[in-house]
Amino acid sequence: MRILLACVILLCGLPAPVFAKPAGMTAACNQLWSQYQSLGSPKAFATGKPDACGAKGPGGGTSLNAAKQQAIAACKKYGGTNCKVVDFQK
Repeated sequence: MRILLACVILLCGLPAPVFAKPAGMTAACNQLWSQYQSLGSPKAFATGKPDACGAKGPGGGTSLNAAKQQAIAACKKYGGTNCKVVDFQK
């Protein structure tokens, strides 16, 4: 019982996980993902088919909702269809 309690206490102290990189992205989208990770917040990253992506970070008073919409618009600009936000941070 004490071991179980110790394990629960240790797990509760772990930091929140970082969002994982979306699977199956092109080299260009992998590069954009790396750049996106270093941006401040609010920010959003969107992916779509075929092999399109887009990101928007802070700047010009961007709200989280605006960042999401601009990430989707960037994905569509590069030929994406069914673009969806797959990561965001407030």
